[in-house]
Amino acid sequence: DPTVPPVFTQAVGDNQFHADTDVVHHLHLTAVTFNVLSLGRDTFETPALVVVHQDPRRLLIRFSGKSMLDLLPQKMKPDFVAVPIDWTAGDVRATFRAPSARTRLSRRTFPIEALTHPSNRDAVAQPHHPYLSEATWELQGFYAWSQRLPLSSIFAQDCYISELAHTIATAPAKEAFAAYHRILAHRRKKAFRLEPLPGILKADGDPCADAIEVQQRWRQHFAGLEAGMDTTFTELAQRTQATGPSAGFEHPLDVSEVPSLPLLRRILASTKSGKASGMDSIPPELNRYFADESADLLYPLLLKFLWRGEEALGHKGGQAVVLYKGRGPTDQCQSYRSILLMNTWAKAFHQSIRPAIKTVFEASAPALQLGGRAGCSVALGSHVLRSLARYAHQHSLSGYVLYADISAAFYSALVQLVAHSEAQAELTCALQDPSVLSQVGVSPWLEKLAAHLGDGNWFMVAGDATPVATARGTRPGSSWADILFAFLMPRILRVRDQILAESHHEPQPPTLPWDGCKVLEPCDSDQRVVISDIIWADDIATPRLVAEAGLVEANLRADVTAITEAFFSFGFRLSFGDHKTAAVVTLCGHRSRQVKRRLFGPEGLQGKLPVLLEHLPVMQLPLTAKYKHLGVMQAPHGSILEEIRYRAAQARRSTVNIPRSADQHVTAATCFSLLRAPDPEILLRTARLSYLGQALRSGPDALWASIRADQPYAELLRADLRWLHAWCWATTSLPHPDTAWRAWADFILSSPGRFKGMCKRAKALSIHQHTVVAALDGLHRLLTELAGFPVPSAAPEEVTHQEMCLPCKRSFPSRVSWAGHAARCHGYRSRAFLLPDDRICRSCGKVYATIGRLRRHLVAAPVCSVNWGSFIPAEGSDKVQLHPLALPVSVSGVHDTLPDPDRLPNNTVSLSLLNVLMQLDDCTESEVWEVIEGHIEPLATLRSTVSEWQASLPPSSTKAEIAENMLLLLDPTISADTRQPSTSKAALPEDYVPAWKPLSPLPVAASGTVVSWSLEPPPPVVLSPHCPTSMSVRAADAYAFLQAQALPPLGFPNVAFG
Repeated sequence: DPTVPPVFTQAVGDNQFHADTDVVHHLHLTAVTFNVLSLGRDTFETPALVVVHQDPRRLLIRFSGKSMLDLLPQKMKPDFVAVPIDWTAGDVRATFRAPSARTRLSRRTFPIEALTHPSNRDAVAQPHHPYLSEATWELQGFYAWSQRLPLSSIFAQDCYISELAHTIATAPAKEAFAAYHRILAHRRKKAFRLEPLPGILKADGDPCADAIEVQQRWRQHFAGLEAGMDTTFTELAQRTQATGPSAGFEHPLDVSEVPSLPLLRRILASTKSGKASGMDSIPPELNRYFADESADLLYPLLLKFLWRGEEALGHKGGQAVVLYKGRGPTDQCQSYRSILLMNTWAKAFHQSIRPAIKTVFEASAPALQLGGRAGCSVALGSHVLRSLARYAHQHSLSGYVLYADISAAFYSALVQLVAHSEAQAELTCALQDPSVLSQVGVSPWLEKLAAHLGDGNWFMVAGDATPVATARGTRPGSSWADILFAFLMPRILRVRDQILAESHHEPQPPTLPWDGCKVLEPCDSDQRVVISDIIWADDIATPRLVAEAGLVEANLRADVTAITEAFFSFGFRLSFGDHKTAAVVTLCGHRSRQVKRRLFGPEGLQGKLPVLLEHLPVMQLPLTAKYKHLGVMQAPHGSILEEIRYRAAQARRSTVNIPRSADQHVTAATCFSLLRAPDPEILLRTARLSYLGQALRSGPDALWASIRADQPYAELLRADLRWLHAWCWATTSLPHPDTAWRAWADFILSSPGRFKGMCKRAKALSIHQHTVVAALDGLHRLLTELAGFPVPSAAPEEVTHQEMCLPCKRSFPSRVSWAGHAARCHGYRSRAFLLPDDRICRSCGKVYATIGRLRRHLVAAPVCSVNWGSFIPAEGSDKVQLHPLALPVSVSGVHDTLPDPDRLPNNTVSLSLLNVLMQLDDCTESEVWEVIEGHIEPLATLRSTVSEWQASLPPSSTKAEIAENMLLLLDPTISADTRQPSTSKAALPEDYVPAWKPLSPLPVAASGTVVSWSLEPPPPVVLSPHCPTSMSVRAADAYAFLQAQALPPLGFPNVAFG
């Protein structure tokens, strides 16, 4: 209507609709403003606007109730419409849909360009439905991310495993071993457990009331170890300023002793990542990844420290972290130790000046002081001790090894005169003598520097705010601590030797033949090498050999007294215990049993040797059956049994079994090939060869004398060299090791890397050989299945089966094989196992150290098993405790009168079965057989029991006939349905090549589709599956791949090597 002017409003726009706006109300008012009476109605009902779309290209208005749309079909069309202002400037088209029309749903299509255009990226990322709120859309995104998480985590895990595998293949040994432990998911040495509550006892035994008293107790305990006293940082700074720079401080006479800038940079770059930082909170990664920048900053400070002889106050201390030792009461401070966390840069400074003092130490230390020497490991020391014990056992010599453990060794090293009053005279004399460093020829500058590093130190317990100034100790946590302590050990041992020289019993160190040649042949020289104390840091092992067993006690007591007094004169104390200062005694030869009763028996010393000291109370030296020294379990006679048990207890299975539904034809060679791992024999060979190289490069003369004295071990090393030569003779110019040992020794010494590469090559070739064996074995098994039964070979000798399992109706060739089956399947236990309930033999009246020894006694002495119960021990006899090395002793009790030997049941009679048979009345043969079948016993025992039952019956009775029939049925040739195949004794085979039997003729069909395959041409050399073949690893890999590649086309898909 041209008479009604248009109304323009800005109340409706292209902004997003909000429920709180007045858009709907404004539209209502606008509609009422028009002359609605022109529509021909007397009344007008205001329409109710429900939705206004925010898109400026559309205006969607819906009405409800009795609205204007209800009148449209009846009288007239609408004369007024509300349109957006933007429509006036464009081409507007209207579409009318009748109310009765129905539309069909169709999928909306969008052009790809609109979805991929960069300008629409944010719009595409928004929710596509208006009912999705922001919180709902965020939740949907989180759900979609969680659905994709497993796939991404698997991909990340694959990348992680690949990276670890690359590290193992290319990284140095230390990083490779760390990656090896990560890829096998090895646990930490100590399992995680909750820390105990801080219920610490005070020195007087009362518990600490609160956290403040706990911190005071920790501070008091660790301060006592280093003669420390509480102080403040202000007092530490004032003390440092009061002393001032030393005017007479020596300067280095040789500039080669001063660390260079490249050395400092190399030390910073080799810093281990992931280590805890000190009180400076500087992460070690800063030194590792910014070595150049850190070295340029720190080198002037290092030179200032070295020339002025003054270390920064912050570098002279650290934070003491308290850790539980793993044993002992958790409420006593003695069960805890502390680790000093030094500042990161202070540790770098100490490591940079360590080479100068280490060179002097290696030139002056005894040959068997292995700790701190380059190239030496704990295996050298433990090997010497075990070989010496084996040598003594072979020559029927008695001896012992005294292990000394110093209480708080690094904390008790004296810097000033701080010790007990009884030893002040000895300490005064020791301090008046020339210092250890001056005696070994250290320059005055290095001696002054060492003295400064051990003076004016301090520490602060973690969580505490009070520092403690120390007066002794070598600053544990510093790289100089072990070197400074190592210089002191020979001087203390010289004092011990002086004390022994003045005593009546002077034990002599053992000697072995030695001609100065490091070879593997036995030595028959008249010259001897002395095997003295084996020292590693603060662990000392003193071996002794005596001609007669009766001298062991006196010599051992003299040794313990001398070494305890010697350490005490320098301010140290030895801690005695089974895991501390103890001795392992080996007794052989004449009077050994008498001495064993004296040392270990209940009427003797019971494994505790009393030691009288001058300044200390009486100590008890434990005589242990095993001792862990340098990570190895040592035992009498050089036995390795305890070491095997210790290692087996620490072992973890890192493999899984083959599922029941999978193919069970997996041989050992197949496993080694699939895992790309050598077999156990190869692992032992390569480990021994690696140890041989270490012994040649760093082993002392005493080690080689013990190797040559232990010829069984030397023969193993010679066999390992022959094995290595068999694999590598074609790729090296080395002759046979049996005829040219010197050439091999020179090669190992001059080219350690090439020797290591040879071992790796031999190991890789052996793995490829397993691949060839597995491929040929798979081919043989496939052809056997196609051809049927193999050609029968020469029939083996028939083995007579003497045992039978009645429930299973299976015969066995020996008692051992039957016993294993009966124990696994039927819970069978022998009479010797079931009889004892404690450690007392109820026949001979002796008590044993363990119940296992009593069971072995019953097996070795069947008469005690027969007469079991004839001895009644007195009350309290079972409380007798014996040392593990003690001989069995008789206990008080009563021997009953033995029954008549004619009526005594044979040892092979089952008493339980005999009692049941005696109680049977009106029984049938099936009932008797069920009774016999229900008792799992050896066949001879069952026959003897039935015979005993038959002897007690009347000769012509029905039961006697049944017993006779039972004896006929107790025969493997009659009652057994299956036979257990006989096998040889279980032993580690020399090779893993199976015995392939000849095949029967294979029928070939002349009709059908011809199928052909093509293989790569074979390599020029052949890797034999039976013996070592010297060739390159590349050629062996190609040949093994060819063998594995030829099998899948033949229809055997389970072989997959590579």
